[in-house]
Amino acid sequence: MLSHKTQAGALSVRLVTLEPLRVASLIGRGKTPELAGWKALLDWGRAQGLLKAAPAPRFFGFNVRRADHIEHDYEVWMTVGPQVQSDSIVTVKDFPGGRYAVARVKGVEQIPGTWMRFTNWLKTSSYQYGEEQWLEEHVQFIDLPEDELVLDLYLPLQA
Repeated sequence: MLSHKTQAGALSVRLVTLEPLRVASLIGRGKTPELAGWKALLDWGRAQGLLKAAPAPRFFGFNVRRADHIEHDYEVWMTVGPQVQSDSIVTVKDFPGGRYAVARVKGVEQIPGTWMRFTNWLKTSSYQYGEEQWLEEHVQFIDLPEDELVLDLYLPLQA
C-alpha cells in the first residue's frame, strides 16, 4: 500500500493503492443492515476458523442501494485465502483493487459527516472520482461499542 498524507482542515487524507483482494461477501438486510451483515459474516468466519488466520483478515463494507432508493442494504467483505470457496452463506469474489484517498473516522455517528467532508475535499483537490467501489474498512470493530469503532473510508480515485 503506497501512501501520501495531506491535511484538509481537520480531515487527514492518505493516498493509497489498494492491492487486489479475494473476499468472502454477503449482504446484510433489514432495519439495521450493517449489524445484520457483520453478525452473519463474523458468525460464518468464526465457524470456518478464519478470524484467527494469518495474516489477519481485513473487513470492508459498503451501502447497496435498493431499487426503491429509499432504504439500503449493506455488503460486507472479509479477506480470505485461495482455499476458501463460495458456499450457501458467502460468495467469494476477486476485487481488483485501485487507487484511493483514505480518511479515518472513529465512532459510527462520525461516518456521514466525514463522508461529506471527504467528498468536499475531493472537489477542491486535483484528483477525480474513480470507478471502483467506495469502501469502509472496519479496522477496529469486533465487540466494540459504536462510539469506539475505527473505520477507514476509501474514496476511489482515477489512476
